[in-house]
Amino acid sequence: MKFYFIASQNSETFASTENEGTEINEPASAPEKKGSLKSKKGKAIAKTSDEMEEKEKPRTKKGKSDGGRDMRKFKFDGTLHTKGGLVLAVIQKYVEKRKNISVAKLKEAFPDELLQRFGVFQEVRKAKTFMSGGRDRFFLKDDQLIKIQNSKIAVSNQWSADNIKPFLSTAKKLGFEIR
Repeated sequence: MKFYFIASQNSETFASTENEGTEINEPASAPEKKGSLKSKKGKAIAKTSDEMEEKEKPRTKKGKSDGGRDMRKFKFDGTLHTKGGLVLAVIQKYVEKRKNISVAKLKEAFPDELLQRFGVFQEVRKAKTFMSGGRDRFFLKDDQLIKIQNSKIAVSNQWSADNIKPFLSTAKKLGFEIR
């Protein structure tokens, strides 16, 4: 037996069985709700519970969210990371292996050209100036800052599916294994 669900103007839900009919008249002044079905005569057509469930299922491709954002994860050092988290982890590991590296030497390894607008990383005071729309464009939490010689740097969190590619290429050339 199929059940049909109809939402009225005041958002109450009514159920009717297949034997009771499948068409319900709505007043002409009622606003059409998103996702409602109308017949050629302007009458509301009831949806079955199967049709409602089908609409609610998220339709996503591998690595994509409902909004089309690339939500892939990268495996590095035994952990899965988002794009920004991966860059942070790689830079942290690079600095960890080179205890006394300078900002200039780190910029040679990961030049600003890898991320045009912001640069891969910046000194903390400069990174704080890149805030726009009330959002930080760098990882600025204390545990995310990286100490280098006499300063601290912040790594950019502004990575997309396209602009991560040059960074991945550079990281692999430097010997980092990323999947």
